Amino acid sequence: PDHHPVYYGMNTQEFNDLKNIISRKTFDSSRLAIAKEAIRSQSMNSRQISEILDLLSFDSSRLEFAKYAYRYVADPSSFYLTYDRFSFESSVTELIDYIDQNS
Repeated sequence: PDHHPVYYGMNTQEFNDLKNIISRKTFDSSRLAIAKEAIRSQSMNSRQISEILDLLSFDSSRLEFAKYAYRYVADPSSFYLTYDRFSFESSVTELIDYIDQNS
C-alpha cells in the first residue's frame, strides 16, 4: 500500500494541467512565475512541489520556487521530499537554512 496518501494539495487533473502549461514555456522565468501564481491560489503538497521542481532547468530557479512554496505547502513535515530534486548539495543546505529560519 502507498504510505503517502494525498489528502490535500491540488487535485490531480488541475495539477496535470498546470504541469503541461509550465512545460510548454521556454524559460525558467516564465515557468517560475506560473508556478508561483498557482501555489498562491491553491495549496500543493510536497510531492507536487517536487514535480514542479523537476520542470525547472536550474538550481537557482528550483531554490527560488522551493523557498516560495514552503509558505504554502499543505504538508510541511514532508517537505524533505523536495531535497533530492536539486543538483547541488549547497542548494539543499541553503533551503534547509531557510526553512529553519522561517518555521
